[in-house]
Amino acid sequence: MLRPYFERFPREQILCVKFDAIIDTPGALAETLQRFVGVTPRAADANALDVVNPSEKRGEAMPHETLARLRERYAPSQRQLAALLGPEFADWNEL
Repeated sequence: MLRPYFERFPREQILCVKFDAIIDTPGALAETLQRFVGVTPRAADANALDVVNPSEKRGEAMPHETLARLRERYAPSQRQLAALLGPEFADWNEL
C-alpha cells in the first residue's frame, strides 16, 4: 500500500515509523516527528502519555502452527516492505 506514495512523492516527504516506538521510545519518536514536520523538537511533549485503549485481559496464546503458517504466508510481503523502507525495518522479517 505504500508503493504508490513512494512513486508520487519524494522519499524525504514520507516518514514511516514502527508502532513499537510509541511504546518504547515516545520522547525520541516525538522529536523525530517534530523534526520531520519542521518544528522545534520538544521530546517532553511525549511525557506522561499513557495507554489510551488498554487491553483488560490477555487472550490465549496463538497456537504455534498458526503462527508458523502466518509467518510463512506474510514473509514475502515483509521482505518487500523492509526493502522499501530500509534496514531499520528488516526485523519485521523476523516477526
